[in-house]
Amino acid sequence: MSTIFLKASYLIYLACFLLMAYLILFFSATTDPSEDVDEERILNLLTVFSVLAFFIPNIGIMIRRRISNWRVTYNYVVTALNILISLGLVWFILDMPWQFK
Repeated sequence: MSTIFLKASYLIYLACFLLMAYLILFFSATTDPSEDVDEERILNLLTVFSVLAFFIPNIGIMIRRRISNWRVTYNYVVTALNILISLGLVWFILDMPWQFK
């Protein structure tokens, strides 16, 4: 059962990540450079989050086979990470000012 949760949460993560990538590629807002340091810090945090969101679930799903003694616990922990990262990506998608034409 834990494997099903892990794989389902990974598919949800992939859907969120692909939607975010699609929206960034085609509908991201272009703004003029500004001197606002707070927005730059937030953007840097979102960039770091996006990079971590790309690597953590993929590494988690790849090394799953090497875990033998505590695989069920590992599956649940990585499932929780996938869900948290998916929620972060959904927040990121909803928070960005997209320019739909």
